[in-house]
Amino acid sequence: MKFSSLCASCIVKQVPLLAEINKIDDKTEKDTLRKVLSFFATADYSKSTPELVGGAWDIMSSQFGERDLYRSVKLYLNKKLLSISENIEKQIENLKTPKEKFRLALCSDIAGNLIDFAAPDSVDFETFENKINEIQNTKFGVDDSDILFEKLHSAKTILWLGDNCGEIALDKMFIKVLKEIFPSIQVFYTVRGMAVMNDVTTVDADDVKMSEVATVISNGDKSAGTVLECVSDEFKNLFYKADVVISKGQGNFEGLYLPDRTNIFFLYMAKCPVTAKMADAPVKSIVCKGF
Repeated sequence: MKFSSLCASCIVKQVPLLAEINKIDDKTEKDTLRKVLSFFATADYSKSTPELVGGAWDIMSSQFGERDLYRSVKLYLNKKLLSISENIEKQIENLKTPKEKFRLALCSDIAGNLIDFAAPDSVDFETFENKINEIQNTKFGVDDSDILFEKLHSAKTILWLGDNCGEIALDKMFIKVLKEIFPSIQVFYTVRGMAVMNDVTTVDADDVKMSEVATVISNGDKSAGTVLECVSDEFKNLFYKADVVISKGQGNFEGLYLPDRTNIFFLYMAKCPVTAKMADAPVKSIVCKGF
């Protein structure tokens, strides 16, 4: 998907947010804002949003002297969501059928896509847990979950495309449920090649001990999503060889929109008009869209 001008404000607003979190002085903050705006003034808009986010992030990280600018927030959210995921697992254990367990784990994991905050003190975890409980009865904007469940019965390998910090803890919970239902499935969990936005890296995977349930690999790229023209050969080979691809979050959906393979399922909350329209779903709805 080509860059949408509606995405520009979401990227530019990262400058003051990150300046506050990292205690950056006013002059550096304004210099960085100018550089980011100049970047977008001359950018190649035929590229996808995740690619351009990666370019803008290069500028911010260079100016602010740190690549993983959300690291403190990410660690906080990873720990908090691990605790919440334990409560969800207890609910899942009380369900009777594999399909019921799959459905609750799926809905809860997609709800985790709401975890996309700039600072830990802005997160109301009581409200978030309520949203998870509510989401079990929420109608999907697009619901191909029955098809996904059916495809998993014959699958031997899953390539899982991770998205945000915090959310990664719920990914781990969902993977555990899937491996209980389908014990022979092997899962490869993909993280970004380097820090960008609040996206997951190998450090976040270590925070939640993802290696307990999946083989963790890097996609070798700095984009805020999965862009096949930019990823490593190792990742690309897995992408086409895996029986099923589960792609989390809007960034991966934007980067892979209209994929050139089948049995790929996009799980995310349609948080903005751009990704909602792409999936033909209402804004703020739950999406499980298969290709």
